[in-house]
Amino acid sequence: MDTGYYSQNQGYYSSQPKNQGYPQQSYPMYPPGAPGSQNMMRNPQGPPEDYLMFAIFTTVCCCLPLGIVAIIKSLDVRNRFMAGDLAGAQEAAQSSKRWSIAAIVVGIIFNILVPIIVLVVYYTVLRSAIPYY
Repeated sequence: MDTGYYSQNQGYYSSQPKNQGYPQQSYPMYPPGAPGSQNMMRNPQGPPEDYLMFAIFTTVCCCLPLGIVAIIKSLDVRNRFMAGDLAGAQEAAQSSKRWSIAAIVVGIIFNILVPIIVLVVYYTVLRSAIPYY
């Protein structure tokens, strides 16, 4: 009696013939010419440090314009590595690190000097506004 359901030992493809003499093929993980196909074999140590978190920290906490440049440079590290340019990726990593350090230095200088300048200007204007009797 056929109920329309398949039993436990009868699967959907059980009526299909299996491997009718076709050879088994193994496919590569990446198609030839794909961006990730060659660099993993040439660079087994992995990509260089991209300093992305350092760049994001400096963007949020220190200096926005220089931090944005650091983020762009750190993303360039990944792009260059995936393209197979290890030397360019290492150069972009060092550039990202330099931009992040510059953002921290500018941020520290800005956060120290601006309050001092504001206080000096405020007390200078306040003293000149008070008449002496």
